Amino acid sequence: MLRLMIAVFLMSMAMGGSALVLPLYASSLGASYTEIGMLGVAYVVLSVIFSIPAGRASDRRGRRNFIITGFFATAAVLSLYAVASSVTWLIIFRLLQGLTETVLWINVQGTIGDNSAIDGRGRAMGAYGRSWGLGVGLGPILGGLMYATLGAQISFLLWGLVAFASAAVAMKIPASETRPTLGKTDFSQLYPLCLAGLIYVGTIAIINTIVPVYATTTLGMSAFQAGLLITLFVLVRAVLFTPLGTISDRRGHRPVILAGMLGISLFFLLLCLASDAIVLSALLIPLAISAGAIYPSVMSAISKLGGGLGYLMGIFNLITSIGWGVFPGVGGALADSFGPSASFLMSGVLALLSTAILWKKLPRS
Repeated sequence: MLRLMIAVFLMSMAMGGSALVLPLYASSLGASYTEIGMLGVAYVVLSVIFSIPAGRASDRRGRRNFIITGFFATAAVLSLYAVASSVTWLIIFRLLQGLTETVLWINVQGTIGDNSAIDGRGRAMGAYGRSWGLGVGLGPILGGLMYATLGAQISFLLWGLVAFASAAVAMKIPASETRPTLGKTDFSQLYPLCLAGLIYVGTIAIINTIVPVYATTTLGMSAFQAGLLITLFVLVRAVLFTPLGTISDRRGHRPVILAGMLGISLFFLLLCLASDAIVLSALLIPLAISAGAIYPSVMSAISKLGGGLGYLMGIFNLITSIGWGVFPGVGGALADSFGPSASFLMSGVLALLSTAILWKKLPRS
């Protein structure tokens, strides 16, 4: 598992660095908030189509080959951003990235579940989330510095090299036996967990796409400072993944998820009032803590529902992928029409409504 965690860290760092550069580069090419939001929409399209087939295939044929393919294919796509000369090409490559990452992350998550005890999956998913989060957190700060000093094309090429290094590490991962969880899947419990995951993913999407442009164009921050903001958000979340996953194992996933959802709603609504870098930074910290409570709890709960784990992760990825597209897509359109704060208001209201639904629908056991 150590090799897998190292590969995840390196790939997520490459993704985090590229994710910071992507909207800034698109903005430099003349993209509006709506067009920047379309980068999120493009990511979703093929992910929605292939999530369930990818999960089912890995349940039947094993996960290792899919993981290695996902690592190499994602590395190739990150490198291709370097040759994009228009927003249209950025959107096309983002479309491909959605497919390659679907194959990759569904199978990585399934492998974590296959290799962890059922009563310790919250902690195991938290450890995976920590490796992923530390990489995604370090990536933006380096990405902002590289973009400011080297430009977009060189930055994308360097992140592509880091991603290929992660793929090389992944080649050393041993094959592991795929095993279904016991019993049949209870879909009445799965879909509320997917709703929580949708809000979690939508939160990350808004922070990654809208906040960097808002910070640089509205608040006058540099690309490096915007990268620091994203790094702050991600690292706080990453550090807390494992302890919050442990709490979920001990106390149950319901209270941890509900607390996270309520926090996301509250701090997104307060984010509408952020008028300078200090306030924005101060609000991103509790928002990160709230988001960090959701991921390990949801993933642990899903792994215990019964049925093929790859299939379950495929359904989860299909539903939550909507968040990568709808939140930045609609949020970007609202930002163009009413200002960036409108996207934060949308996210807060949706999180609040979802919290009310989950209060009734999340199982108490």
